[in-house]
Amino acid sequence: MGILQLSAVLITVSVMGILVKKYSPALALVLTLAAGVLVILSLVPQLKSIISLVEDIGTLTGETGYVSILFRIIGIAYVAQFAADLCIDAGESSLASKAVLAGKVFIVFYGLPIVAGLVDRINTMFT
Repeated sequence: MGILQLSAVLITVSVMGILVKKYSPALALVLTLAAGVLVILSLVPQLKSIISLVEDIGTLTGETGYVSILFRIIGIAYVAQFAADLCIDAGESSLASKAVLAGKVFIVFYGLPIVAGLVDRINTMFT
């Protein structure tokens, strides 16, 4: 599905969500969640291409361990933002900020090996 079709679907779902929210907020939230899943599923082919290209770059540079860390970090960022957006749609902005905070903590946790490797390389260069 191209960006134009995807945008048309999302605009349609947004309008439907506004209309349904008056009568059934829970159903509107389910509709929003379904649209989010549709977006993710429609992006799978592009994501596969991106993953393949980054893996090839990692293989060429010999840094395949860092590539897997990079994918984890990107995945965490997207999942945390998706969860925060769903919380905002449900009217829970406080929970949304907690989802973003959790995502940031996990990103730092998984990113530390990259920082440690960089510091190690810098130390090796200057010693």
